[in-house]
Amino acid sequence: YSLPPLPSLMLIEAMALEGKGGSEYLKRAISLLTWGLQLEESDWMPRPEEMHALYRIQGLERRAMAYFLLDDFPRAIQDSRRALDVLSHSGGPNDFLPYLYQLIILSDVALNAMDDAERTAAEFESRTGSELAAQIHRELRRFGSDPTRALRELGKVATLQIEVH
Repeated sequence: YSLPPLPSLMLIEAMALEGKGGSEYLKRAISLLTWGLQLEESDWMPRPEEMHALYRIQGLERRAMAYFLLDDFPRAIQDSRRALDVLSHSGGPNDFLPYLYQLIILSDVALNAMDDAERTAAEFESRTGSELAAQIHRELRRFGSDPTRALRELGKVATLQIEVH
């Protein structure tokens, strides 16, 4: 019997903290995920490379969500982009793509960076060809001049289970 690697346990604990909500829990989750990502990148834990990549993607994605929930949109975008980069270079599962792109788009809209949101939506649509991506892209083109309305409309079509303000 062997225990899961420490970064994996930290990821599970961070997810539990995120589930509790509240800024203190989210800040603790970010700290755990940051430490887990640092441990994962060190050489002390031999594992197959695809496992390292998967953990990095999951850790960055969860930390991006915590930043998003704390209204720290630039960091949410940064971690989402880093996770997309790891995903592109590792050949990891594309299951993360919709989630990561939606985090970036919603963060851009919250920052009133509508051109960035539209570019990201176009990238999402081009990369995945999914109906969800096309629908998000259409909504941004429709309401791109009104960030408040765009957020409200995107909240109706986005698959993220988060409250959009």
